[in-house]
Amino acid sequence: MVNFLHNITALAGIATLVNIVDFKEQLLNLNGANWVVGTPVISYRRTAGAENQDASGSQFFFDSTFTIQSLANPALFVSYGTALTEAGPVVNSQTVGSTSKAIVFKMQTVESGPAVNLIDTATGNALTSWATADAGNSGAPVTMEALSMPLSFTQSFNITGV
Repeated sequence: MVNFLHNITALAGIATLVNIVDFKEQLLNLNGANWVVGTPVISYRRTAGAENQDASGSQFFFDSTFTIQSLANPALFVSYGTALTEAGPVVNSQTVGSTSKAIVFKMQTVESGPAVNLIDTATGNALTSWATADAGNSGAPVTMEALSMPLSFTQSFNITGV
């Protein structure tokens, strides 16, 4: 586990291009259809031609402070929906693309890896992906929630190199 965490931290520390894959094997997509501030962060199926699946929208840079930045629009970072207002971060918040107030994440391995939790260093909230209620809809919301104990599979992500 120490080796894995060291390797993933090293990967993050050098602004490596990565995909973030949730428990449903779906890719996180910061850009949605709009590539603008306030666009919700969602996850989409990893199938060719899936609605709104844009490879550049699903690939992220981890910078040395562990913010998550879009490849297609480098000005966008993962942030709380409340970043667009004067309110601070809140639990149960939709994540959005924002040019300010980026969430600074730390990674914590889940059991012995390779899955990790992505945890907000300021609040302790964890990035959380949700199951898709409608089988015909390929998208699913991604929110910031209290870190579940015991750890929830919905808060587990795999970081893969591109």
